[in-house]
Amino acid sequence: MLNTNPQTTANQLIVQLSNYSLENPPNEFEKRRFFKEADKLKNISPIEGWVIEGIIYSLINNYNSSVKAFENALALRPHNELVIRNYSTSLIKFGLFEKSYLLVKEHLDYNHEILPYIYEISIGYGFFSDAIIYQKELTNRNQKIPKIDQLLNNIQYFCKNLEIDINDFQIIYLCVLNTIYSEKEKVIEVTEEMEPPYFDSLTIFFGIHADADKICDIEYKLYERLAKLNISAIDNQKVLPIISYV
Repeated sequence: MLNTNPQTTANQLIVQLSNYSLENPPNEFEKRRFFKEADKLKNISPIEGWVIEGIIYSLINNYNSSVKAFENALALRPHNELVIRNYSTSLIKFGLFEKSYLLVKEHLDYNHEILPYIYEISIGYGFFSDAIIYQKELTNRNQKIPKIDQLLNNIQYFCKNLEIDINDFQIIYLCVLNTIYSEKEKVIEVTEEMEPPYFDSLTIFFGIHADADKICDIEYKLYERLAKLNISAIDNQKVLPIISYV
């Protein structure tokens, strides 16, 4: 039996729901149970209840109902970190990482507690110019996130040494992500390496879980889109995005 404390109950349900995904949604029995728990929670703490409902709908691929639930939660308590984090995460499940990022950014001025979170997703989803600003703000607050800091430092190092405008790198990165997610795939991992012997190019591997034919199809569409960007880093092959299997 779940704890009747609303925050504890919500946290326990969030942990349970984290075991599911769009690829592995709750079955009918589990879905009914979770919705029942969300309704019970609404009677105790409506905000948490709406958050749980939003998460459930995101896991069963019901975008409109998920957004409605999270908007109901935000209406009750604007700029709340629990709502914003889970709303953002649910949008990412739908491949809407730009919408997810902009949602968090919209609330940042009103709730600085979400600064570490927006810093993390700005790196994960290619908003590198903003990430530099967030890193400075966190440093001023004596806050460090070593793993994220290292990722951003690596990106800045690559761009500086290859004379790549970081805004161009951001456009390329977002183009790759948009192409992959538009094909209903998701990025599992990203790795970068500078190519020997002269280290005059940066190869970025975007790992996805798809068969060879699907990967070839995505790469074909990606290269078509990249060719239209008219960015020198692509034309001069300084940045080489590769879709790979993981």
